[in-house]
Amino acid sequence: MTRASRPKKAAKAGARTRSPRHRPEDARGIIVRAAIDFLAKRPYRELNVGVLMAATPLSRPAFYRYFTDVEDLIEQLLAEFERGMQDHAIPWFSREVTTAADSIRQFRASMEGLTRIVAASGPLYRAISEAASMHPGLEQMWSRFMGDWDSAVARRIRLEQQAGLIEPALESDRVAHAFNRMDAALMIEAFGRGRARPADIKRVVDTMCEVWIRVLWPADSARSSAKPADRRRTRSRAD
Repeated sequence: MTRASRPKKAAKAGARTRSPRHRPEDARGIIVRAAIDFLAKRPYRELNVGVLMAATPLSRPAFYRYFTDVEDLIEQLLAEFERGMQDHAIPWFSREVTTAADSIRQFRASMEGLTRIVAASGPLYRAISEAASMHPGLEQMWSRFMGDWDSAVARRIRLEQQAGLIEPALESDRVAHAFNRMDAALMIEAFGRGRARPADIKRVVDTMCEVWIRVLWPADSARSSAKPADRRRTRSRAD
C-alpha cells in the first residue's frame, strides 16, 4: 500500500460514519418527534440536549440550528400546538351565533378537532402542565396558554348569553376557567403517555361534551345527547 492511497481510504472510512444529511424541515421534525417520544416515557426534568440528540441520527450541533435550548424547543412546540388548536376551534369560537342546536353542533365539532390535536401531542401537553410549577419559564408559558383559552371561551359564552341561548346568571369567566381545567385533566390522563386510540378520543369527547352541554344549553342537552334511533322515534311520534 502506498502512502498516497492511505488518505483516500481514511476519507472513505470517515464518510461511512458521518450522519446522513437531512433537509432542514426533516431534521427539525426528527428532533421534535424525539422530544415527544422522550416525554411520553420520562419527565421533563430529565430532558436535555445531549439525551435528546442521542435519540436521533443527527449531531448535537444540529439542535442549535432550530432551538436555543430545551425550553425554547418546548415554547416553539407549544406555540405550534396552540395554532393547531385554534384552527380546529373555529366551528364554535368563530361562527355566527344562531340557535342553541347549531351552537351544540358547532361546539362538538370544535371539541372533536381540539381533542385530536391534543391526542397527537399528548406527552408534550402533559409534560408542560406537570413541570410548570417547577420551572418559571414553563409556568409562564402554561399560564398564558390556558389564560388565552379561558378568555376565548368566556367571550363566546357572553355572546350566546346576549343572544339568549345561555343562562345569563352563569359567570362566564369562572365557567370557562373550570371547564378548561377539567378538559385539560381529562386529556392529560387519556393521552399524556402517548395513547391515542380512536375509542379513547371518542370517550373523552363524549364526556366533555356531556358536561359542557348540560351546563351551557340545558334545555337542549337531552335532545343533543339522544341516540340517532331515539331521535327518529321522537320525530315519528311527533308526526
